[in-house]
Amino acid sequence: MRIDGVSQGQLNISNLSDILSRLNVGDVVRAQVLEIASNELILKLFDGSRIAASSLTEVDAKAGDFVNFTVKEKNDQKLLLETVKTPKMVDPDLDVKKQLITLNLKPDELNLQIAKEMSKQNLPISKDLIDKAVDSLLKFKNLTPDKAVFLVANKVQVNENQISKLTSLVEGKIKIGAEIESLIKELSASSDPQISKNIENLKEFSAHFKDSAQAEKAAPNEKQTPENLVKMINYELKELLPKLAEQLKQPLDLKQILLQIENVIKAGNKNQEDTDEKLLQALKSADLDIEKLPLDAKKEISLLIRELSSRLKQYHKADNSTADVNGKETALEKDSVPKALENSFVKVNKDAHPEDMNVHKLYKDLLSKIETIRENLQQNNTQNNRELMHKLDNLESNIKFISEINNFNSYVQIPLNMNNNNTTGELYVLKRDSRRKKIDPENATMFISLNTENMGQVDSLIGINKKNVSVNMRVEEQSIIDFVKQNHKALYERLQQKGYKLVDFKYRLIEEQASVLNINSLAKKETESNRNSIDFRI
Repeated sequence: MRIDGVSQGQLNISNLSDILSRLNVGDVVRAQVLEIASNELILKLFDGSRIAASSLTEVDAKAGDFVNFTVKEKNDQKLLLETVKTPKMVDPDLDVKKQLITLNLKPDELNLQIAKEMSKQNLPISKDLIDKAVDSLLKFKNLTPDKAVFLVANKVQVNENQISKLTSLVEGKIKIGAEIESLIKELSASSDPQISKNIENLKEFSAHFKDSAQAEKAAPNEKQTPENLVKMINYELKELLPKLAEQLKQPLDLKQILLQIENVIKAGNKNQEDTDEKLLQALKSADLDIEKLPLDAKKEISLLIRELSSRLKQYHKADNSTADVNGKETALEKDSVPKALENSFVKVNKDAHPEDMNVHKLYKDLLSKIETIRENLQQNNTQNNRELMHKLDNLESNIKFISEINNFNSYVQIPLNMNNNNTTGELYVLKRDSRRKKIDPENATMFISLNTENMGQVDSLIGINKKNVSVNMRVEEQSIIDFVKQNHKALYERLQQKGYKLVDFKYRLIEEQASVLNINSLAKKETESNRNSIDFRI
């Protein structure tokens, strides 16, 4: 672009020489376009001066725009300027805004925040979820968009308690393993003789969740009564009945059902098949129309009847007395309750069975033990008992909260025993497509977080593609990375023994703590990271 003086009639250029004196080749001049016609422009410079300019090429500007120029050449009466091309600013949220507009939603700040959080959590952006998240945010001042999206998407009722639970979970304050261990220590250290006396029947309840073969081998001197069996079924039905009532679209009377079952138990039928049939009839006679239920609900009822029937069979075979060889009544040892809770930790060793990792059964077992301990502790309102009750309530609510979000988001905590040390394992199973209901075990990604005794926190992002395994490991200290580098071949060989091949192994220090809110974005970062890699594909 060439800029020079024009006739006095057109423009006052009396100060052009002054402008020229202040500019050197290479300087950048910012000017506002006042007029533009063809390739002729009138510009307003930084000091208010106006000059006319002619361009050899078309200038991409309109009246009112500000344009940057670089001084290429100059002489006494002329400047040769070149426009500085600046990249156009692309709105990073443009695509999200377009989606909001398509959904007939205003692309305002709140809707935009919520939609972006949905994308981070690998959720499809939908009007229904955004509306519910907005309503929750307006109702609860302590709620943030990321937490609102998580709760709404996982169909968790949004209230102060659930918000508090989610906050504690994200901050790492909920660790089921640590809570069980704390409860064990309190029970073991308690000097209250009522604790042993009031929780005699805990073994009876914990045995319920073992398979029938194990139940048959239960200790012959366990105290078994019809009342205990009714309590056992009472807990199961409390969990099952709401779902059945919803499917049948009718209320179900828990007390009436329990009464019918208790009558079967007290009748003392020793024939196994006859007992199964009578239990089934007992449920039907209490207005539970089993035939109208879907197949999965029928299976749950069938399993419930089989387990109860198995316990009844054991009950009829047993002596039903707690007499020892001298004919004296033996009380359950004080440490049997802590031991029963200790058995809730899954042992990680070569003898571990996949069924041991059945989280659904594990949680049911824990909740049953909690219920039993609570019922018996309620008989004594001592300070020690109140403190134990508080721990029980907290553990129960945490387990139920994790179970609730696990219905839609594959996250669980597992109490683990590793090398005789108790800890909590956190497992996230990531879906590549948020709309997929089932996870393909041959094409899945898992994030496992462990607090270990000797290595501290160890996070592993594990990708499985058929029989090929890739691992991205994160640890807290460089010394642990050195240890991993020296021993990675052991992992390769162990996987090979199981029929898998470790094809890629990465390791680095932990920079960001994982949580249910950021796990998808964190996994994406880990997958894209190429630092400190050992490639086994050669």
